[in-house]
Amino acid sequence: MNQLDPVLQKIARYTTQDVLLADTAASIQLSPTEYITATRHYEVMGEWIDRPSSPLRGKVRELYPQGGFSTGSTIASHDDRSDFDLDAMADIDWAANVDPEYALSTLHDAIAGDKGSRYHEKAERKTRCTQVHYDGMHLDVTPSVLLRFGLPKTSFIFHSKPSDPSVRRETLYANPHGLAEWFNGRVQADTAFGIFFEQRSLDFSKQMRVAKADTAPVPEQMPVYRKAKQVIVLQLMKRWRNIAYDRRHGSRRLPPSVLLTYYIGE
Repeated sequence: MNQLDPVLQKIARYTTQDVLLADTAASIQLSPTEYITATRHYEVMGEWIDRPSSPLRGKVRELYPQGGFSTGSTIASHDDRSDFDLDAMADIDWAANVDPEYALSTLHDAIAGDKGSRYHEKAERKTRCTQVHYDGMHLDVTPSVLLRFGLPKTSFIFHSKPSDPSVRRETLYANPHGLAEWFNGRVQADTAFGIFFEQRSLDFSKQMRVAKADTAPVPEQMPVYRKAKQVIVLQLMKRWRNIAYDRRHGSRRLPPSVLLTYYIGE
């Protein structure tokens, strides 16, 4: 008997609601073009902040993804006014007691560069990172200092708001890599669901490729699409949060994705 028979039998038992939720989830995935572009942005940014004229030349130990990209839960933008976000940690060879404002401003200078350079008009200083704006997406780069104790990649990150001296400068513990490892270790593989969702996603992606004249080829097997149920639930929660707060709570701060990730993982 064919090995896939039990898998196909399980898929055949999915309800209409299962299919509708899967199709909704498929529609909020990054397209292959977006995924490849996002990956390239990470690579280029790592090279850029370590370029010869950068104030961080020779000090960047690693630039690694955090947040949705590290858990496979990044979602596409939900309207033409928003974009999807990428997050990266820049592990920099500084002393653990580095001044928070120095850390943040130095990273910003490294990214923004001189007037007329690649990211000068795209870089925006935030209280804990520098945000780089691209077409349809943005990348938040957070400076960090790796600690020599605790769990792997436990780091210090920094908070400072130079436009408001009343805001206290802070050094904070963070380990987004650890959270991603914890979450990824807790998600449960489901072969039937993985095959089912992968096919729904690829079908949707091909339809969108035709509709948008997307020039990037869609591979028959795109690993980014084979996701566990917990990851899909997290993505659906993120989409619901974004739309709900846009419509009803525009002035309020969004519940952070890290909290949603913890709830789903727990």
